[in-house]
Amino acid sequence: MFARILGHGYRIVYEPGALCWHEHRREWRDLRRVLAGYALGTYVWHTGRLLEHGDLRILRLWWRWLRRHQLPGLIRSLLRRPGAEPLDMTVALLWACARGPAVYVASRLHAAQGVARA
Repeated sequence: MFARILGHGYRIVYEPGALCWHEHRREWRDLRRVLAGYALGTYVWHTGRLLEHGDLRILRLWWRWLRRHQLPGLIRSLLRRPGAEPLDMTVALLWACARGPAVYVASRLHAAQGVARA
């Protein structure tokens, strides 16, 4: 949604009076599943920008995010540094990001098969 808004030349502004309700997960596995879903969705969207729109900036974004955030986070988790994410969360998020491109391609193939049948 935000990308479409910005892509059409509009601005997104902060509204301090706006309310946003979130469901807080009671179980760790539920939180991990939700956050991994966000990561997967982000990388699926990035893959679409790369393949459908030729947006090569995505490659630089992926590399920078991997180098500056994901790999250092993985190392902190492996070394059990104070404040590090638990290793299972770090691995779940990395796995979701890595699966993003394959999920995008599978989704496009599935959609193309549906159109062919129709």
